[in-house]
Amino acid sequence: MYADDLLIMTDSVKKMEKVLKICETFGIKTEIKFNPTKTQIMRINGTKQDETSLELCGEEIEWVRKLKYLGVWVDGKHDSKEHLRERRLSTWRAYYLLKINLDICSKHFRPQLKAHLFKTYFDSIEFISDRECHDFTGLEKQEFFKLSDPIVSLRVSPDRVQSQVLAVSFFWLKTGFSQKIKAIIFGIKSQKNVSRYYFQARAALQKDYVLLYLGFKHLTRHEWLSHNTNSVTELFLTKPEQLCIIADTYCVQKKTHLMKPFVYEAAKREIMNVTGLYGATINDAEILRLKLKKSDDLNDLIEEGDIFILDKGYRDAVDYLKNERHLQIKIAFMYSSKSKTVNN
Repeated sequence: MYADDLLIMTDSVKKMEKVLKICETFGIKTEIKFNPTKTQIMRINGTKQDETSLELCGEEIEWVRKLKYLGVWVDGKHDSKEHLRERRLSTWRAYYLLKINLDICSKHFRPQLKAHLFKTYFDSIEFISDRECHDFTGLEKQEFFKLSDPIVSLRVSPDRVQSQVLAVSFFWLKTGFSQKIKAIIFGIKSQKNVSRYYFQARAALQKDYVLLYLGFKHLTRHEWLSHNTNSVTELFLTKPEQLCIIADTYCVQKKTHLMKPFVYEAAKREIMNVTGLYGATINDAEILRLKLKKSDDLNDLIEEGDIFILDKGYRDAVDYLKNERHLQIKIAFMYSSKSKTVNN
């Protein structure tokens, strides 16, 4: 009888010699034969000077720097580079055969079969070209990686991986095809699953990606202060022409329904956050009071004694900012007299 996949671990060479002798004795008693030629020994975090001669059944055991166990390459430095290199090479070979033997990039390739192989593409997106990635998602590979790398909340299942969910969603944004058509193109079981892909991708991007570039906490207070400049210019927001008609949105002055976002921006035009939408009946001063009362993120950036430079639209918030928040307020306004000087 032959035994394989026997793994012996000790913390010293002397103990290993004792264990090997125990194995030999046990093999003789139970008629188990060990094959010294297929036996290898490796030291973890050791040097070549530590490699003393060890024997099994009268034959010297081979010292190695790495060994393959259950299909995984293991070395003495706890490094996975060799295993990753082997996996990359095998993926390259499989993808090359898929691309060359099947001519998957050809225009004459059946769309149904190309869609069936979609998962093969996006399981290993690093192995496809920029052109192929752009054809599916509208993004270059580097752009796709920039979006997908921060995503950690998207659940991975045996049916699809993270990159596949994002790719299907980006394909929808690029083409505008209906969910039923995309279910047929990508071999997804049902239209409901396609809709679930969109919801999961949108939620994951909002949670893991958007917060890296938007929100009061995506930079520290000192980083926001570094965006200040010596002068402040008036910023105008161009409102869209297509607006939803809902309650409390009618603007008497403009005689139409309006919804407005509230944009927080540093002096060097770095967008800090965007909140809203707010109805036309809520003025800027009221919006500022609401945000300061409810937003912990904004309050973490503001300290007592900070200077707020506001226009006349925020006059109703001055008492609150001075008395309750203890801030220094400067109102920019024009005198009603003929002189057009500005008093801060």
